[in-house]
Amino acid sequence: MHVPTLVRAVLAAFVLLLSFPSLAENGPVNLNQASAAEIAAVMKGVGEKKAQAIVAYRSQFGPFSTVDELVKVKGIGPGTVDKNRDRLTVESAEQASPELSQVKP
Repeated sequence: MHVPTLVRAVLAAFVLLLSFPSLAENGPVNLNQASAAEIAAVMKGVGEKKAQAIVAYRSQFGPFSTVDELVKVKGIGPGTVDKNRDRLTVESAEQASPELSQVKP
């Protein structure tokens, strides 16, 4: 990677982090609801292309049951999952907000 490309990549990452400042403050990102940009901003070692692959996998095969299921996505290995485990969750909307799921129409 030559310098101008590296500079562009660093600037793009910085813009993503500024776009989602609350991600680090609010805990783990939900793999079943997050956009590719949110996933890329939170996961170590995962850029926009791999994050898009995660979203595409989710669209094709349905929601993730566990964080470990990420290894089924091309380009994501066990090491990447391990170093990001505390940054990720696969909670459904009901699990994330149990008080909302108990409200009856």
